[in-house]
Amino acid sequence: MSRTIEDRPVTLLRQSFTIRHLKRVRRLVGWAAHRVGLNRERRQGMVLAVHEAAANAVKHGGGTGELELIQDDSRSLIAQISDDGPGMPADAPVDHPSVEQTGGRGRYLIQETCDRVEIRTGPAGTTVRLEMDVDGT
Repeated sequence: MSRTIEDRPVTLLRQSFTIRHLKRVRRLVGWAAHRVGLNRERRQGMVLAVHEAAANAVKHGGGTGELELIQDDSRSLIAQISDDGPGMPADAPVDHPSVEQTGGRGRYLIQETCDRVEIRTGPAGTTVRLEMDVDGT
């Protein structure tokens, strides 16, 4: 089956952010998730996942980040969060955090919440790509 013009990914938003903008980032992701048709539970999951990735970008990636929200073929929302930090260990485990742990839950929550997660990292920065399908598959 070939793709039509309507099936092409559409960039909904590109936004730079700092720690002061995380509340706005959450609102924008909620708006985009509603726009593509995610139900309430999946919208909340996407907002949480993007917030965690954006907070990590600010904390570990140099204090700023870039958010891009993409609607892909009307069936999914893609969020790409990028930073210019030093990168992170590619082999860092994503284990279930213990109850006593005070931090380190972000990557776990992201992996558990989104349908697909891709992390590209290196000395020039990290990009986290999160995808959430409308139909939940």
